[in-house]
Amino acid sequence: DTSPPPSISDLQEQWPVLFTKLWLCDYFNTLTGIVIDSCLTQALLNKGKRIVNFFKSQKTKLRREIQCLKNEIDGYIRGNDDLTATAAILLLMTHFKEKDESLFLLEDNTRSRPLQPWS
Repeated sequence: DTSPPPSISDLQEQWPVLFTKLWLCDYFNTLTGIVIDSCLTQALLNKGKRIVNFFKSQKTKLRREIQCLKNEIDGYIRGNDDLTATAAILLLMTHFKEKDESLFLLEDNTRSRPLQPWS
């Protein structure tokens, strides 16, 4: 049979569970024995410092957008590993001219919504 492969939108419609983080992480763990969430978090914490330090060392070679972002985040990341990882992601996105929407889902937190009970 030489039928074309299904499109991503078809797969998403027919198998929505394939597109949920919880299922993907759990299935990855089942296949490999690796808890990918903690591995990615640890990698971001370790490599994030290197990435931020790299951009700090490139003072005169940076484009204006990267220099502005670096200056803006310098004060926030001192001693805060979680923010260092976020700063590294933002610096890389700016360096490679990626749009925020390509990685982050932006949400309007000004609208009111019902409180969700703890599960």
